[in-house]
Parts: sequence; C-alpha cells; structure tokens
Amino acid sequence: MSSSTNEFNINEYLTVKLENIKTNIYVNGEPFNQCKSLLIEIPSEDLYLTDEVESIDEAADKLKSTLEDYEDIYLIPPEVEFWGHCSNLQIWVENNYDTRLLHSNLSFPLLKKLCDVGDPKAKEVFKKEIVERFKGNYIPIKMYLIEGGYLGYLDSELLIYILENSRTLLPASCVSYIQKRLSFEGNHNALFYFFDGQYDKAINICKKIISLFPDDFDSWENLGYILTRKREYQNAIKAYKKALELKKDGIIYKELAYLYFLKKEYDKAFNFSKSAIKLDPELKFSLKNIKMYYHPKRKLIPSIFSYVKNYITNPNIKFRVYFNLRIMEQYIMGYFSNEL
Repeated sequence: MSSSTNEFNINEYLTVKLENIKTNIYVNGEPFNQCKSLLIEIPSEDLYLTDEVESIDEAADKLKSTLEDYEDIYLIPPEVEFWGHCSNLQIWVENNYDTRLLHSNLSFPLLKKLCDVGDPKAKEVFKKEIVERFKGNYIPIKMYLIEGGYLGYLDSELLIYILENSRTLLPASCVSYIQKRLSFEGNHNALFYFFDGQYDKAINICKKIISLFPDDFDSWENLGYILTRKREYQNAIKAYKKALELKKDGIIYKELAYLYFLKKEYDKAFNFSKSAIKLDPELKFSLKNIKMYYHPKRKLIPSIFSYVKNYITNPNIKFRVYFNLRIMEQYIMGYFSNEL
C-alpha cells in the first residue's frame, strides 16, 4: 500500500486518485466509472438508526431523509472526500471485499471488475457475497442483484442453496425469477453431468429442482431422459408421465413408446406412438419400427421372419424367394404407414 497527496494505492489492483477536485477509482490501471457516494458524517442524534441495519445500503435508506436536511450544511471538501473514499475502500479490501461495507451500486460492480482483471481474492468471494446478501432480510439488495443480472454468475447448486435457505425471505417476484433461472441453468448442468457420465449427480440436480418446483416441466423431462439412458425404465416412465401431466408433448409420447417397446409392452408402445404422431407428424418416420413390427394388425409379419430365416440358413435359395421377401417388405411398410 502506497500513497501520495493525490493518489492512494490500496493494493496491486485498486488505486484511488484525486483529479481535478474529483475522486476517481482505477482498477488495474484503468478508470472505473461507477456511481459512488460517501457518508462522511452522520448527525449524532441519528446514530441509533445504524443499530438496526446490516449494511451501508440499509443505513443509506434509513438516513436518506435526514441527510437531505443536512445537505447544505455538510459540504465535503474534495480532499476530505478523496481520503474518505480511500479509507472506505481500504477497510473494504481488508475485510475480504465484504459488500455490506460499501453501497451495493459500488461494491458489486467493483468486485466484478476485480474478478475480471484476475484478483484472486475477488474471484474467491464474488459468488459467496451474492449468496450471502440473498440470505439477509433486506429486499432492495436482492432486487438490485436480480435486475443487475448477478444471479447469472451462480451455478445451479448455489441457486438451489439460496432457495433452500432463504426462500421465505424472498418476495414472490424473486422466487419466480430464480425458478426460471434455475430451470434453465440447472437442467443445462444436469445434462452436462449426464454426458460426462456422472448420472447420479445429473439425477440429483433434476430431483432438487423438482423438490423446489414440482411443476417444472423441463426437469421432469430431463429426469425421464437420464433415467432412460441409465436403463431405469420404470422410473423413467413415471417421470415422463408426470411431465405429460404438465404439458402434452410429442417427443415425450415418443420416448414413452420406446420405453414400452423395450419393456415388450407392445400395445402400449403402439398407442403412445399414435399419440406422438398425432401431436407431431414429423415423428412418423422415427417411430417406423414400432409401427411395422408391433402393429395390432401384424398378421403378415410372421411371413417376413419365415422368409428371412430361410434366406439366411439356405445359401442355395433361389433368387425368387429373396425377390418375394423384398416385395412383401415394401408392401407391409406401406400398409402400416398408411394405417397410422
């Protein structure tokens, strides 16, 4: 830490300068333009108000009207304001960037900027500070963080942690926003873990989201998808059916058709395939196998298998047998395709 009359170096990343009677903050040598305010002196008769607050944001709100009354009396000379900012920022840094010690419109943008330039301490505490402020009782800071997009820096585990520990302290608009963010971010992470082979972790994320928001369609759908690939077919069916209760979807009907196909419950497979095609005709081709081989009117199918078996086991079979097989195959494909 070094200082001169008009410059104060707080650490290797953060410097404060007095330039043309104006206090400016520099991060990694570049100007940091952000709203900043300084409460230099609080009238003694109003000090009791600070006993009820947990942050500078709350103090500023409680003392706002009082400070307006003293606006003309307490004019702060530029040099005093400069050293006041230096002192505040030094205390902030020494207390591990505790965002409660500065106004949020300065602390969070400044902390984010320090992260961007590579400050290891800032990187360590940035997400923790966001979570901690959501655990408090002060609603405006939560709205500030949401409107500022700060929840976008949190992964699904931290979003879940916020809801599990402070849902009752959040207004409905906050919960709704976090639900949307969690549904997007959490399901994305679940699929990431799935494709990375971490199936249990992927399933756990989906179940966590569902426990918080039982009507989250995407989580039920992803849970069904992951359980299917994990070959837990019965649990996958339950998840997909729950998703269908929330929204009718052709892809889910298709997935259920194949699940019942794998379980050799062919009538159910056929019925779900019909529902899938009804909602989305584009799925007709992808469900061709179920339509061909497990159609309720599959009387001609045994003839195909008889021809195939004969053709494979008899190397001297006449070309006519193979020709008949191809004709019958094309006929049946067309027959069942028209049937659906």
